[in-house]
Amino acid sequence: ILFNANGNILISGYFTGGSIRFDVSKKLYRNGLQDIFIAKFDVDGNLLWANNYGSNDYYFNSASMVSDSAGNIYVAASNSAYYTELIKIAAADYTLWNYSLYVDCRKLAIKNSHLYLTGYITGTQCFGDILLERNNFHFNMYLACCDLDGNFLFSWERYNQEEAMRQSNGANIEDDSF
Repeated sequence: ILFNANGNILISGYFTGGSIRFDVSKKLYRNGLQDIFIAKFDVDGNLLWANNYGSNDYYFNSASMVSDSAGNIYVAASNSAYYTELIKIAAADYTLWNYSLYVDCRKLAIKNSHLYLTGYITGTQCFGDILLERNNFHFNMYLACCDLDGNFLFSWERYNQEEAMRQSNGANIEDDSF
Protein backbone atom coordinates (compact mmCIF):
# COMPACT_ATOMS: atom_id res chain seq x y z
CA ILE A 1 0.00 0.00 0.00
CA LEU A 2 1.26 3.46 -0.92
CA PHE A 3 -0.32 6.84 -0.19
CA ASN A 4 0.70 9.57 -2.63
CA ALA A 5 0.97 13.32 -2.02
CA ASN A 6 -2.71 13.81 -2.92
CA GLY A 7 -3.89 11.21 -0.40
CA ASN A 8 -4.74 8.66 -3.09
CA ILE A 9 -4.20 4.99 -2.28
CA LEU A 10 -2.15 2.71 -4.51
CA ILE A 11 -1.96 -1.04 -4.18
CA SER A 12 0.06 -3.64 -6.05
CA GLY A 13 0.03 -7.39 -6.28
CA TYR A 14 0.09 -10.13 -8.86
CA PHE A 15 -2.32 -12.51 -10.56
CA THR A 16 -1.93 -15.77 -12.47
CA GLY A 17 -5.47 -16.31 -13.69
CA GLY A 18 -6.60 -15.02 -17.06
CA SER A 19 -8.01 -11.82 -15.59
CA ILE A 20 -8.70 -9.82 -12.45
CA ARG A 21 -11.66 -7.49 -11.88
CA PHE A 22 -11.51 -4.34 -9.73
CA ASP A 23 -15.08 -3.19 -10.24
CA VAL A 24 -17.82 -3.61 -12.83
CA SER A 25 -16.06 -1.26 -15.24
CA LYS A 26 -12.43 -2.39 -14.89
CA LYS A 27 -11.15 -5.85 -15.71
CA LEU A 28 -7.48 -6.54 -16.43
CA TYR A 29 -6.36 -9.37 -18.69
CA ARG A 30 -3.05 -11.07 -18.07
CA ASN A 31 -0.29 -10.18 -20.61
CA GLY A 32 2.34 -12.64 -19.46
CA LEU A 33 2.89 -15.74 -17.39
CA GLN A 34 2.16 -13.91 -14.13
CA ASP A 35 1.44 -10.17 -14.13
CA ILE A 36 1.65 -7.53 -11.46
CA PHE A 37 -1.18 -5.05 -11.09
CA ILE A 38 -1.25 -1.52 -9.79
CA ALA A 39 -4.54 0.10 -8.81
CA LYS A 40 -5.17 3.68 -7.69
CA PHE A 41 -8.10 4.69 -5.48
CA ASP A 42 -9.21 8.09 -4.23
CA VAL A 43 -9.51 8.83 -0.51
CA ASP A 44 -13.12 7.55 -0.55
CA GLY A 45 -12.10 4.18 -2.02
CA ASN A 46 -13.31 4.83 -5.58
CA LEU A 47 -11.19 3.19 -8.27
CA LEU A 48 -9.38 5.81 -10.38
CA TRP A 49 -7.46 3.39 -12.58
CA ALA A 50 -5.86 -0.02 -12.66
CA ASN A 51 -3.20 -1.44 -14.93
CA ASN A 52 -1.08 -4.55 -15.24
CA TYR A 53 2.41 -5.35 -16.49
CA GLY A 54 3.70 -8.71 -17.60
CA SER A 55 5.91 -10.62 -20.00
CA ASN A 56 5.65 -13.99 -21.69
CA ASP A 57 9.17 -14.71 -20.45
CA TYR A 58 8.76 -13.98 -16.72
CA TYR A 59 6.59 -14.58 -13.68
CA PHE A 60 6.41 -11.20 -11.94
CA ASN A 61 5.79 -11.72 -8.24
CA SER A 62 6.67 -8.54 -6.41
CA ALA A 63 6.52 -4.80 -6.85
CA SER A 64 8.10 -2.02 -4.86
CA MET A 65 6.44 1.39 -5.33
CA VAL A 66 7.21 4.98 -4.43
CA SER A 67 5.57 8.26 -5.44
CA ASP A 68 7.09 11.69 -6.01
CA SER A 69 5.59 15.07 -5.06
CA ALA A 70 3.93 15.37 -8.52
CA GLY A 71 2.06 12.08 -7.99
CA ASN A 72 4.15 10.06 -10.46
CA ILE A 73 4.66 6.44 -9.44
CA TYR A 74 7.89 4.47 -9.70
CA VAL A 75 7.51 0.70 -9.75
CA ALA A 76 10.11 -2.05 -9.62
CA ALA A 77 8.42 -5.23 -10.81
CA SER A 78 10.69 -8.18 -10.06
CA ASN A 79 10.54 -11.90 -10.62
CA SER A 80 12.28 -14.94 -9.27
CA ALA A 81 14.75 -15.02 -12.20
CA TYR A 82 16.61 -11.85 -11.10
CA TYR A 83 14.95 -9.58 -13.62
CA THR A 84 13.26 -6.23 -12.89
CA GLU A 85 11.16 -3.84 -14.92
CA LEU A 86 11.67 -0.32 -13.55
CA ILE A 87 8.68 1.79 -14.62
CA LYS A 88 7.69 5.42 -14.15
CA ILE A 89 3.94 5.94 -14.39
CA ALA A 90 2.34 9.38 -14.61
CA ALA A 91 -0.33 10.25 -12.07
CA ALA A 92 -2.88 9.97 -14.91
CA ASP A 93 -1.84 6.32 -15.64
CA TYR A 94 0.45 6.27 -18.64
CA THR A 95 4.02 5.03 -18.80
CA LEU A 96 6.64 7.78 -18.96
CA TRP A 97 9.67 5.47 -19.16
CA ASN A 98 10.79 1.98 -18.29
CA TYR A 99 14.03 -0.01 -18.06
CA SER A 100 14.70 -3.73 -18.15
CA LEU A 101 17.31 -4.55 -15.51
CA TYR A 102 18.96 -7.90 -14.83
CA VAL A 103 18.97 -7.42 -11.08
CA ASP A 104 16.54 -8.19 -8.31
CA CYS A 105 15.23 -4.86 -7.03
CA ARG A 106 13.92 -5.21 -3.48
CA LYS A 107 13.24 -1.59 -2.55
CA LEU A 108 12.86 1.89 -4.02
CA ALA A 109 13.19 5.24 -2.23
CA ILE A 110 13.00 8.88 -3.31
CA LYS A 111 15.09 11.62 -1.72
CA ASN A 112 15.81 15.13 -3.06
CA SER A 113 14.59 14.37 -6.62
CA HIS A 114 16.62 11.15 -6.83
CA LEU A 115 15.32 7.60 -7.13
CA TYR A 116 17.33 4.95 -5.27
CA LEU A 117 17.17 1.21 -6.00
CA THR A 118 18.60 -1.58 -3.91
CA GLY A 119 18.60 -5.34 -4.07
CA TYR A 120 21.05 -7.88 -5.41
CA ILE A 121 22.87 -8.55 -8.63
CA THR A 122 23.78 -11.98 -9.99
CA GLY A 123 25.66 -11.00 -13.16
CA THR A 124 26.63 -7.95 -15.20
CA GLN A 125 24.26 -4.97 -15.40
CA CYS A 126 24.44 -1.52 -16.93
CA PHE A 127 22.63 1.28 -15.12
CA GLY A 128 22.65 3.74 -18.01
CA ASP A 129 26.35 4.00 -18.89
CA ILE A 130 27.48 2.65 -15.51
CA LEU A 131 28.56 -0.99 -15.57
CA LEU A 132 28.36 -3.26 -12.53
CA GLU A 133 29.94 -6.69 -12.70
CA ARG A 134 29.47 -9.37 -10.12
CA ASN A 135 32.96 -10.34 -8.96
CA ASN A 136 32.29 -13.71 -7.36
CA PHE A 137 30.01 -16.73 -7.44
CA HIS A 138 27.41 -15.34 -5.05
CA PHE A 139 24.80 -12.61 -4.95
CA ASN A 140 26.13 -9.08 -4.51
CA MET A 141 24.10 -6.28 -2.97
CA TYR A 142 23.86 -3.06 -4.99
CA LEU A 143 22.68 0.51 -4.73
CA ALA A 144 21.86 2.57 -7.82
CA CYS A 145 20.63 6.14 -8.14
CA CYS A 146 18.95 7.98 -11.00
CA ASP A 147 17.21 11.31 -11.38
CA LEU A 148 13.43 11.28 -11.75
CA ASP A 149 13.79 11.30 -15.55
CA GLY A 150 15.55 7.93 -15.42
CA ASN A 151 19.13 9.11 -15.97
CA PHE A 152 21.42 6.96 -13.82
CA LEU A 153 23.91 8.91 -11.73
CA PHE A 154 25.81 6.19 -9.89
CA SER A 155 25.75 2.55 -8.90
CA TRP A 156 27.64 0.57 -6.28
CA GLU A 157 27.93 -3.13 -5.44
CA ARG A 158 29.58 -5.02 -2.62
CA TYR A 159 30.36 -8.59 -1.69
CA ASN A 160 30.91 -9.83 1.85
CA GLN A 161 32.90 -13.07 2.00
CA GLU A 162 31.60 -13.85 5.49
CA GLU A 163 28.09 -14.67 4.26
CA ALA A 164 26.89 -17.21 1.72
CA MET A 165 24.27 -14.92 0.19
CA ARG A 166 24.36 -11.13 0.07
CA GLN A 167 21.11 -9.27 -0.32
CA SER A 168 19.92 -5.79 0.33
CA ASN A 169 16.26 -5.87 1.25
CA GLY A 170 15.58 -2.23 1.98
CA ALA A 171 16.55 1.38 1.66
CA ASN A 172 16.26 3.98 4.34
CA ILE A 173 17.38 7.36 3.00
CA GLU A 174 17.81 9.71 5.96
CA ASP A 175 20.81 11.91 5.18
CA ASP A 176 20.16 15.19 3.30
CA SER A 177 23.66 15.13 1.80
CA PHE A 178 22.56 13.01 -1.18
